[in-house]
Amino acid sequence: MMKTLPAGCVFSEMKSPVGELPIIASDAGLHALLWPKDREGTGCEEIVRSLKVSDNHPVIKKTKTQLEEYFSGMRFMFDIPLVMDGTSFQKLA
Repeated sequence: MMKTLPAGCVFSEMKSPVGELPIIASDAGLHALLWPKDREGTGCEEIVRSLKVSDNHPVIKKTKTQLEEYFSGMRFMFDIPLVMDGTSFQKLA
């Protein structure tokens, strides 16, 4: 899964109907929106714990707002900038 993240990434969590959702973002956009189980036994937890917590980062705030709208049935499309990390092959999908 996640092995490294660029400098400047921040982390926050959001309560949702599907559980606590970890959100990782930077000024470039959203790097990861994880399922609660993604943090278990994958090394992901170490990466998440190394990040600065920021509930006020603009991408984090926009992600939380749009997810809240989605879960309340008011949003069907998202316009959050995504950062597509991965190998060239992984980015083809």
